[in-house]
Amino acid sequence: MNTFTLIFLGTLAFCVALRISLGALQIAHLSAHRAVVPLAFGPSQSGELHAKASEYAIARTRLEIASACLEAVVVLLWTVGGGLDLLDRAWRSLGLPVPVAGVAVIVSTLVLLEGFRLPVAAYRLFVVEQRFGFNRITRSLFLADVARKGGLLIAASLPLAGLALWLMAAAGEVRWIAIWGLWAGFELAMVWGYPKLISPLFNRVMPLAEGEVKARVAGLMARSGYALDEVMVMDGSRRSSHANAHVTGMGSAKRVVLLDTLAETLEPAEIEAVMAHELGHLAHRHIPKYHAARLGIALAWIGVFGWLAGQPGFFPGLGVSLASPHVALALMLAISPLFSVLVRPALCLMARRFEFQADAYAARHSDPGCLCRALMQLSRRNVSPLSADPLYAAFFQSHPSLAARIAKLAAAEKAPTPFAARAGGTG
Repeated sequence: MNTFTLIFLGTLAFCVALRISLGALQIAHLSAHRAVVPLAFGPSQSGELHAKASEYAIARTRLEIASACLEAVVVLLWTVGGGLDLLDRAWRSLGLPVPVAGVAVIVSTLVLLEGFRLPVAAYRLFVVEQRFGFNRITRSLFLADVARKGGLLIAASLPLAGLALWLMAAAGEVRWIAIWGLWAGFELAMVWGYPKLISPLFNRVMPLAEGEVKARVAGLMARSGYALDEVMVMDGSRRSSHANAHVTGMGSAKRVVLLDTLAETLEPAEIEAVMAHELGHLAHRHIPKYHAARLGIALAWIGVFGWLAGQPGFFPGLGVSLASPHVALALMLAISPLFSVLVRPALCLMARRFEFQADAYAARHSDPGCLCRALMQLSRRNVSPLSADPLYAAFFQSHPSLAARIAKLAAAEKAPTPFAARAGGTG
């Protein structure tokens, strides 16, 4: 058997086994602890809700395992199973110019891979989320979302694929660095443009209405010295009853987005504290730092893949009979998501550090107690588990445990904050 076939199959098996093992550890942990509320939360969490949160997390983890297995099967069929080679031959048989056929292969690969993920997405929404009372999306809205996402995927990938193939031909020895540069430019453009160009296609986003919350946010910005042009409210309730807030965009397009379900869940003072947390992400420049790390990892991966693609036997080892730049790009796009588990711990560690930094920022510029209460309320609303297997958490959890966050905030609450000093207390 081809050496590259053995290496590929071994790496694929390791990644899948790792994801299954981590999921199994998480399920075992949740099953063992679902009957008893952790001591750190005492009477603040009912045993019934804690058990429900454990069951919800178990259901989601089982789906993650099933998704990893399905994705591995798809990648196997697409590579050593000859799927990509068959697709390449089909487009070439039409007699199209090579660049046009190459673009068609890349775009078809992306569309087909997204299509293979649809059953998992539908099961998650209409079975898992529905079972636990979170899903609000209708089948017609789901199909409309699929159509919109598919249209955006095709509209973006057609010119990008053409430009990528041109770069592969023009850049010579540095063609893979050029491909990374194209990907980096596209990712940063998407981060910048998503709030105003993409998000409105799926959700209605409106400025924060006049009232107590807006007044508190204005006071928060005055205290912190961090002004933001846009604080928006999104109609997340159309699709889910989960409550959350997030920061999005970069540069002049950055904004904080509060889901309308969050306003239903929290008191104005608690929303102010959550807003302070989100401002902390912006003040610490977490979005550009996170994407810089992602792009650094992408550069390393593209460099390794480019070197491998230049080795004799690489393409036959992955089920391709006729090597070409467009097939190389299609292979990279197909196998990258499955191998991403290897770099997740580093990215999740960074994300957890960012959350602590944003919490500390919120503690300095708002009421730490209000943020503690907000986190507890959101945990209840979202039926989040109160504990996780440590190894699973290291790989898959972008937020620290609720107990760790509250402990740090409780310590901060005992110390004077700028807000407490100026306002004479918290509230």
